[in-house]
Amino acid sequence: MKSPPNFNVSIRNGVIFVRLRGDWDVTTDFQYLSALSSAMQSMRGNPWAIIVDMRGWHLSRQFIQNTQKADIDLDRRNQKAECWLVDHPNQAEHLIHHMANANLPFLRTTSVEKAVGFLSGHGFVVDNIVHLSHV
Repeated sequence: MKSPPNFNVSIRNGVIFVRLRGDWDVTTDFQYLSALSSAMQSMRGNPWAIIVDMRGWHLSRQFIQNTQKADIDLDRRNQKAECWLVDHPNQAEHLIHHMANANLPFLRTTSVEKAVGFLSGHGFVVDNIVHLSHV
């Protein structure tokens, strides 16, 4: 059974927290990318990191094939680290090339604790692990 797509983007202590859930569609993807771009712009001039919680996020093969052709240009100035919290180690493999091009510290993990440690190791405090667990 399909679950409705939804996302949340919030900022706390220099960290952009993103939650992606449900069976994704193109409309939701555009709305998400717009919200993400706005969050990144609001961090302009300050060091920042991002954690994307992809647990429970589902993409069809057709969606992946259709969006692979899209050229996404996000403003990553002053970004210091990125972490993806995933259901399994190969989740979002179709996006990994964006991280290779970004040239910044990156972690893809299934562990909230490893994600918090990674962000802490790059100078970002996640003072409320519950916030991360329920982003």
